[in-house]
Amino acid sequence: MRHPHRHRSHGPILLPRWQRWLVWGSMGLLTLSGMAWLGLHWAGSPGADELPSGTSGQLWCIRVHAAAALLALLALGSLLPLHMRAAWRARRNRVSGVLNLVTLALLVITGYALWYASEGAFRQGSAWLHWGLGCAVPLALLVHVLFGRHTR
Repeated sequence: MRHPHRHRSHGPILLPRWQRWLVWGSMGLLTLSGMAWLGLHWAGSPGADELPSGTSGQLWCIRVHAAAALLALLALGSLLPLHMRAAWRARRNRVSGVLNLVTLALLVITGYALWYASEGAFRQGSAWLHWGLGCAVPLALLVHVLFGRHTR
């Protein structure tokens, strides 16, 4: 006897246009604002180890970055009920999907630590991890999309 749900569609694994724009737009804005902040931080800041710096360019970069982070959280939340659930059930692209999800979760945690942890080794470690993962996210998302297209 065949399983009644075996040949059923697994729902919308492919993202609708609005969702692709939200994901790529928020991630792009996060990456650009984060890289701009890093550039200003390392190039123009006499005390490069102090976070956050008070220069106006860095201040605007961090404001844009925080707004983009809120959009990215909205994008991530929109992926959970349909895209991630359908792909998980279809057993598609699980490894890169889980790696992206873990990376994004670590970025949320380290971003929170950068705002609320007191000065010290934990905060500095969070900064380095946040910067490294933030620079890797666009590539990780691109790899995830390419793997997904390849398995279609």
